[in-house]
Amino acid sequence: MTKFIRCIEGHVYDTDKHEACPECGAIPGVEESGRIPISPVEEREPKSNFKDTAHALLSKSAAKDSAKVSLFALPKAWLAGGGALLLLVVAAVYGLTQEDTPETLARSEIVGSEPTKDDAPDEDVAKDPAKKGEEEADGTTSSESDNAQSQETDDDPRIDETEPAADAEQARADADESVDEAERDDAKAEEEKKLADLRQRVTEHVKKKDYDSAIADLTEIIRHEAATWDDVGSRAWMYYTKRDFDLALADFDRALKSEDHSGLIHYGRALILRQRGDIDGALVELNAVIDDHGSQDPFHYIERADVYALRAKYDEAIADNDTAVELVSNVKSATPWSKAQVYFHRGINRLKQVKADPENLKDNKPCKDPTSDTARENADCRAEVSLFIPLLDFEAAVAIYPEYAQAHAEIASIAFQLGNSQRAVDASTKAIKIDPTNSAAYTNRCMAYNSLKQYDLAMADCNDAIRHTPASARAWTLRGYVYATRGGRNNRNKAISDLRHALEITPGYADALTVLELLGEKP
Repeated sequence: MTKFIRCIEGHVYDTDKHEACPECGAIPGVEESGRIPISPVEEREPKSNFKDTAHALLSKSAAKDSAKVSLFALPKAWLAGGGALLLLVVAAVYGLTQEDTPETLARSEIVGSEPTKDDAPDEDVAKDPAKKGEEEADGTTSSESDNAQSQETDDDPRIDETEPAADAEQARADADESVDEAERDDAKAEEEKKLADLRQRVTEHVKKKDYDSAIADLTEIIRHEAATWDDVGSRAWMYYTKRDFDLALADFDRALKSEDHSGLIHYGRALILRQRGDIDGALVELNAVIDDHGSQDPFHYIERADVYALRAKYDEAIADNDTAVELVSNVKSATPWSKAQVYFHRGINRLKQVKADPENLKDNKPCKDPTSDTARENADCRAEVSLFIPLLDFEAAVAIYPEYAQAHAEIASIAFQLGNSQRAVDASTKAIKIDPTNSAAYTNRCMAYNSLKQYDLAMADCNDAIRHTPASARAWTLRGYVYATRGGRNNRNKAISDLRHALEITPGYADALTVLELLGEKP
């Protein structure tokens, strides 16, 4: 079969007779001058075989677009390039099953593209052709040599497999870290359990009033890093209970450094400062408790009211007492003792306010009914009306808590000032039955018996008051007054001795000075 082909210059010739174009010498399938070979032109319909079918397909493709590459220009050219094409197809198919890594993409490059770095000739060979000759003489190509060297490296036991070794090292590090973390968690759990047990023991010690043991356990807790401001504050309160005020204040100061401390720390400091006579410092701490920490504890208001009273700020004091009464009334769990105390403290500050104005206690004509509107408008009833207000608070206290000894004693004192000596005796007797060591109750009953002219009973009560409270200037003054009222030179001398002793205890004590003046004696 005669086969014709067009060369790159456009000449048509018989390929059976000529291997190259007889006119221009062009070889079929070879690119010259940057132009593309033209697909063969068939004279007639070829037989159905693989090579002819390939030529036919390429001819149709060339007819559509002369710029496309002819992969099967000639059987010889196909045989020469067929191996590379097969490798290309296999590589392309294999590439579809791999990730699009740079290596995979490089394998899927089409034949005829720009050469890659791997395709470039070895620089050493290019510089020294003799080296290539030596390799060929040895029968080993550079690629074979590289493969052999790579195989030798893989087989050499001295060469570490760095990546698997690194992975193993990381795995060991992760395992060690997991073990360390588990050990830390176990240690932390053990530490927390130990602290919880110690805190429970502290609670048991406090219930038994074993404050020394409580302090010992709290000290052990504070040695641990997990100790809180509450642990330090608790030990401060234990020291306060034992009246170790220096140690208590040191712990309160330490707890105060924690940002999340509670108002109880300020409250503890206020109690100690007041105890030491630092009234202004105590007021600052109580303001921090109530104003800064927003305390709603009635007793914090009671304490600030008492501090205000020490500064003669009675209006502010009674305002805080009123707040305490309101707060405790809203606490369903408040005990009768707690409720009674808020009324008692308000009664004390109201009584102080009355005594602060001498006009309130002048010896005016007693009122029969100090609660009546008429009596309040009567100037003669001023003392009774003024004392009646605090009396109501004390009566409320004993109504809520009948065993309130001090409240009974205050009722006796007011009753005596109002001229009701028998009620003063009765109220004092109740207080003494509740608390046989209550010195105020003995002095109040001493005065009531003396006004009832029961001098022996009066003297006995004053003696008991001095016995229970030897440093009471009031007790010594009242016994001196009883001696003075009984008459006689011997009683007079005893009266003067007691009154001067009262002034030794409390220099300038007003009541003692008044009785001495009545006796015509100098201090």
